[in-house]
Amino acid sequence: MWKTKPAWCQPYSIVATGVLATATPVNVLHLDERVAGWFGTLSTTIVGAAVLAWWFLFLYVVPREYERSVEAFREDRRRRGGGDAP
Repeated sequence: MWKTKPAWCQPYSIVATGVLATATPVNVLHLDERVAGWFGTLSTTIVGAAVLAWWFLFLYVVPREYERSVEAFREDRRRRGGGDAP
């Protein structure tokens, strides 16, 4: 599946973007010590949870479902006598 995706949709870019997005609230809010306390922790937690959900979806669920659809397509081709397809 990854061979068909552009560079911005590769696993390394998804992970790098998620790490950057999670680190951003800490670095931005660190400029003001009064805000960096509870709000920095809360915003980092929310962004981190969203990133984990995004990673789970795009690095686990999507490739798994893609592989299942390819296997279903191949099985359908075999049953119809059309041979194996990519």
